[in-house]
Amino acid sequence: MRNSLQFLRDSQQMLLISTGLYSWQMDKEFRLQYTNHPDGQFFYDMFKVSTCNEKIRNHFETQCTPVIISDDLGITWMVAAYREENSVAEYHLLGPFFTVEVSEHYILRLCSRMHISSKLAEQMRTQLKQIPTVSAPSALSYAVMLQYYTIGEKIGREEVGYYLTTEFSDHSELWQTNEQHNTWEAEQNLFDAIKNGTLDLESMALTNSFSGGTIGILCPGDPLRQIKDEAIVLIVLASRAAILGGVSPEGGYALADYFFQRVEACETIGHVQNCCLEILHSVRQRVRQCKQRQHYSAPVSGCMDYIETHLFEKINLEQMAKQLGYASYYLSKRFKQETGKTVNDYIKEEKIERAKLLFTRGDITVNEMSERLAFSSPSYFCAIFKQHTGMLPSEFISLSQAAKGEK
Repeated sequence: MRNSLQFLRDSQQMLLISTGLYSWQMDKEFRLQYTNHPDGQFFYDMFKVSTCNEKIRNHFETQCTPVIISDDLGITWMVAAYREENSVAEYHLLGPFFTVEVSEHYILRLCSRMHISSKLAEQMRTQLKQIPTVSAPSALSYAVMLQYYTIGEKIGREEVGYYLTTEFSDHSELWQTNEQHNTWEAEQNLFDAIKNGTLDLESMALTNSFSGGTIGILCPGDPLRQIKDEAIVLIVLASRAAILGGVSPEGGYALADYFFQRVEACETIGHVQNCCLEILHSVRQRVRQCKQRQHYSAPVSGCMDYIETHLFEKINLEQMAKQLGYASYYLSKRFKQETGKTVNDYIKEEKIERAKLLFTRGDITVNEMSERLAFSSPSYFCAIFKQHTGMLPSEFISLSQAAKGEK
């Protein structure tokens, strides 16, 4: 059901106060119906002469989820579509904004490229200076809010489309690079929290913040590449902190290599953010396990490290024992004596714990999860999942989604 007009207007005002983002409503032909921007006509004219409307129309021909899109100048908009009888009736936008802070030099270059009069250029410089800067991760969160305020649908950040022009991404000298970097104190706090196993993942998930400060611009004009590079920095920091927290160097490096590949395979900013949370969960779990297993022998501790590093593979006891330099019979017997569990039971338990994490963090099907965790079949995965949790994966997913909706 569509939200009331009053609720929508109140929401728009709230977003303007908190973010500096103005609201726009256009009909299906992109004719302006409403905006709370005091200079709305100026930016609407800029929107009309850009290629944004064509890209927006193409997106919503096949998608129902919102989109973040920029024009050739780097001016960016968030867009959600309200439908009637399966066709777009109107568009709701938030913007304009830049995804990174732009320099005075960049604004001057923009004006010179447009070949406009000096009077109009001065007006344009004044207007462009007032455009807020919204980071790509924050923009994803606001786009999720826009979708809910517009049509009442709850979605995840990973479902938001993101189309950024590449024409301005090569001009790195045009972007500001003097923003505040991650402070030494904040970095040390994160490092110590990982090393000590005291990381507060719940608050990080809510704020979507994976560090204590701001990392410098690594890839100007390309938000996806920027957040991937930030994730790589996080992996290096987290893996080294985990080693100091007790994880073996081999285990820490293997974990880092695995997540390097995971991050590079991500196709959206939302997926990278989910991967960052999984990185931190993994290192926190491994550090805590290391601290808990200090009384275990080297063979058993090494076995646990190996299993954690190879959770997404089919783990073979003989191969693991050979890798660790022990006989499989000796390793199996020693593991059972010290933990009270068989190696196979421990492997299943760890895989199910990882499945629970992934089910709560992203949109993944039961079949995909079964394959990802190297179970022999989805039915076997479901049976093991129920054995360890008391419910089927589908029931667990439904409960997790309901809990998210209540927050």
